[in-house]
Amino acid sequence: VKYVWRKAINLFSLYLLALIIMFVVRTAQKDSFSFAETIKELFHFKWEFFMLQMLGFNQAPAFNKDYLLATGWFVSSLMIALVPFYYLARRFGKTFSGVIAPISMTLINAFIIQNYGTINAGNEVAFGMVMSGNLRAFAGLSAGAFVFRVNEWLKDSLDEGKGRCFFQIMDVVSWIIAVSLFVFPKDVLPGADMVFWMVPFSFVLLN
Repeated sequence: VKYVWRKAINLFSLYLLALIIMFVVRTAQKDSFSFAETIKELFHFKWEFFMLQMLGFNQAPAFNKDYLLATGWFVSSLMIALVPFYYLARRFGKTFSGVIAPISMTLINAFIIQNYGTINAGNEVAFGMVMSGNLRAFAGLSAGAFVFRVNEWLKDSLDEGKGRCFFQIMDVVSWIIAVSLFVFPKDVLPGADMVFWMVPFSFVLLN
């Protein structure tokens, strides 16, 4: 509890400061803004203040309009996805990180690609009850857990020098591939193909 409280203070203090600055900027951009309108605006952002905007209260939020911080939904999704993720990780241990995590990561990303045509899905509602951004967050956490397990498997052999050269080469190759993501024109790489980039990014994370 003490650990969570300390982390929450560190995270929320910076987050709230950013929200306040953005709210001031938003208010200053309006020609006239009464006190009543200000209170109404603050009430509108109540779920964002508590980092719960991805719980589905607003099922189709416009990220650059309905939120003060458009990218804040990533944090919200990670916090929500951590609830089932933490339980499963504690319950199944190595089986979760070595088996369940890679399978769930693959199935979730395949589902998102098949249904939305791109991995960049966040505010769509899947199965009529969960924001697709939360599924993405769970898949991302699963990828991290799986990479951690692979790292544990490889640690002993790498410490002995076995395979070290291979992974150093793969690290360089993966970085080149990952950087090229920001160079290629979007029409060369359709959204559905972006799932490929999980592979080089996973190698970068592993190294």
